[in-house]
Amino acid sequence: MIKPWEKINSRRPISWMPKTILYLTRHGSTLLNEGSRFRGSSDVPLSDLGRDQARNIHRILQSHKIEAIITSPRPRAIETAEIVISGHLDGTGKQIQPKVVKGLDSVFYGPWEGKTLEECEAMDPEKMKTFREHISELDMGGEKLEDLAKRSIAELVQLCEENPGKEVVAVTHQICTRTIICSLLNAPLDSYWSVGQDAACINILEYHGKGKFHVRVVNYVEGIFDHVSEETKAW
Repeated sequence: MIKPWEKINSRRPISWMPKTILYLTRHGSTLLNEGSRFRGSSDVPLSDLGRDQARNIHRILQSHKIEAIITSPRPRAIETAEIVISGHLDGTGKQIQPKVVKGLDSVFYGPWEGKTLEECEAMDPEKMKTFREHISELDMGGEKLEDLAKRSIAELVQLCEENPGKEVVAVTHQICTRTIICSLLNAPLDSYWSVGQDAACINILEYHGKGKFHVRVVNYVEGIFDHVSEETKAW
């Protein structure tokens, strides 16, 4: 089966740097995801469903030569990364290990963590309105989406600069992937909710040096055409 990134328009940004392919992935599902509850800085592990989803990423990428992987420090992201990179060896024949980086961490939702949207709305309706309508203005543990974009994209640039011409993976959270994609497309950060990001999805970016990315594929999951008619959770 031909994967969507294996037949792509040949027109690419001009660059003197060898193209690096970055598979930007969201971690697999957790019990908090499945209960539609805020995760943020919660150290919740993958659920059985989440592990299956991570194994799907592994199957999709197993024929590719992945040479480096970075991950958020949250257990759900680390576990996803460990499953994804299993069987990929470095130049000495050793198993490649995920590198944990703080810049791909989620945000701190404070008293919202572990609670549903409805519970949070009852606690603070004005803040929930900001979350839904102007998320770029929401303060999340001293950070806003603009701050998140800067720290997360910096990690991606460093990963790609250290691996020119290679294929690499970054595992993080939907708040990071949505924000990164909006930023790379020069879209307003309040476009956040317009970017679909299912659990364990793959976004494919090309890196051409000097901080320049080209977004090639967004929100790819195994069997995506079987899911298009299903109702998806907005977060």
